[in-house]
Amino acid sequence: GDPGSWCRRASAFALRTLHLFDWCDDSALSLKRLLLRSMFCPPMVRTKQGRKMLAAAFALDPAFTSELEAVIRNQLLSGRKSLADHYGEILHTAWRSLSSSKKKKKTGEEEVDAAGRAALESRCLLALEDGVFPALVASCLGARTQRLAEMLRRTLRAAMYDRRSRCVATETLICETHEPLVFRSLCSPNAQVRANAIRLLSECFPLVRERKANASLEEWKRQGGDLLRRQADAMVHGLQDPVPECRAEALRCL
Repeated sequence: GDPGSWCRRASAFALRTLHLFDWCDDSALSLKRLLLRSMFCPPMVRTKQGRKMLAAAFALDPAFTSELEAVIRNQLLSGRKSLADHYGEILHTAWRSLSSSKKKKKTGEEEVDAAGRAALESRCLLALEDGVFPALVASCLGARTQRLAEMLRRTLRAAMYDRRSRCVATETLICETHEPLVFRSLCSPNAQVRANAIRLLSECFPLVRERKANASLEEWKRQGGDLLRRQADAMVHGLQDPVPECRAEALRCL
């Protein structure tokens, strides 16, 4: 039969029952192993329902997110572009779901019952924003081959860059996960790292900081202008790089 049909049924069942287990307990280790296997199961990754279930796995246990991310990075070594697109969608769905649940307000008994779940989801969201996404950016910048760097950029593109127009909060996520790593890599003594940084900067351009609640409009505009000039100067500096490959990359990006 169609391998996608059983994946859709299994994913639909899992989506309704995942929250019933204590994923932070050692008794869930066998179930976690099954979820890790699902993360590299082709029919599960290809089907929309399967991707929804895999995205939900990022909200189960903060420590488990790093294991899921390791599976994704290992699978990207295969070089299949569709796989990078699917994993990017899974990561975005997981982040969007956790971000949305963080903003939901509950009242009465529902608030009391959901307090533990909300705290767990907050830690899972933090693991994504401070762990998974920066790790993927760092892997992309440090990739030894152009093919691997392209696969990681494609994943980040599907997870963040292509979502800018539909989700304003994505801009803040991109800036916070990219700004320190990209600018540091642009000054790396390793030419391959500098070339990767130039490519990634062209993909995520422009980096835009979120306006803080206590910041004036003028101050926010000034900081935004400074950051934009810093990005433009980095691209111009790439044109003056002593390594021809880096200069060529900067020229292509411009």
